[in-house]
Amino acid sequence: MKENLSRLLPTVKRELREVQQRRERRLAEQVLSKLSLVVKQATDSVFITDPAGRIEYVNPAFERLTGYTIDEIKNSTPAILSSGKHDIAFYQQLWQTVIGGEVFKGTLINRRKNGELFYEEQVITPLKDAQGCTTHFVSTGRDITARVHAEEAHARLASILEATPDLVAIFEQDGCLRYLNGAGRQLLGLGAEEDVSARYVQDLFLAGVAQQQISQALIAVHQDGVWNGETVLRVAEGKGLPVSQVILAHRNTEGGIAYL
Repeated sequence: MKENLSRLLPTVKRELREVQQRRERRLAEQVLSKLSLVVKQATDSVFITDPAGRIEYVNPAFERLTGYTIDEIKNSTPAILSSGKHDIAFYQQLWQTVIGGEVFKGTLINRRKNGELFYEEQVITPLKDAQGCTTHFVSTGRDITARVHAEEAHARLASILEATPDLVAIFEQDGCLRYLNGAGRQLLGLGAEEDVSARYVQDLFLAGVAQQQISQALIAVHQDGVWNGETVLRVAEGKGLPVSQVILAHRNTEGGIAYL
């Protein structure tokens, strides 16, 4: 090289370029390794398909959620999870969304390997190359089965409470009113949309003896968890209505009173 210095500069540039490329590859490999760990350790299910929808990869969370291993489901399509609860138009719309390059977000009712149904919040994202062509689809899902069942149970309970002809009220521990069913609103002369959160338990009863009695009843409920007896409600137009009443304490997991 000393005899041919004209070759020195290009050689140095080439070496520097190769060093930079090696550094970039090393950094890319480190990032890829971290991303791989993130996907493997994620609590949400992840699966990747080719452009035709054939599954190429699933993470451990997917295997736990569905009961299928990668060996069992590889090269299959997500249709293997179909529960029959969605019509063809639903899946057609989903497919048209993602092949059009857009992200799909929605709730799917799927079926595990053992036949059990589960609800999943799912996001399907097209992956595109530098030319804008879709190379893969990445689906991430979150199991919301417990939440859906809780919401369904809450809806059933609300329906029952609204159907009963008896007044049903729910109060915070401090006596603040949080819920009043339709029969209670009608009895007390309150509109269906009227806000009741500013009212307290004593506001529902006639002043004087009735309010003193309910105060004593609340003390008994805090001590024993239940009280029943007769009181006088203050109904529409300020009139009094004698009623037979039961007050129950609903406790939280720590044993404290959550509401009445």
